[in-house]
Amino acid sequence: MTDNVVYLSIVGGTTARHNPDDILEAAKGNEFDDVLIVGMEDDGGLWLSASTSDAERIVFLLERAKQKFMRIVEAT
Repeated sequence: MTDNVVYLSIVGGTTARHNPDDILEAAKGNEFDDVLIVGMEDDGGLWLSASTSDAERIVFLLERAKQKFMRIVEAT
């Protein structure tokens, strides 16, 4: 399992943009237990998709991602 692996790079501060298709492509082939995709649409709408319908698991994934992201931001 890759709980402790974060494939996130903050380049040039927190405003760098990466092609969403490239990010999704890079995720393919990994051995994930679950996947959660959160995206912002051009019109400002939130797009959310998950490999599980377990609401508790989705919230857990969101919170873990938020914690990990905040540690990365604080370290930069």
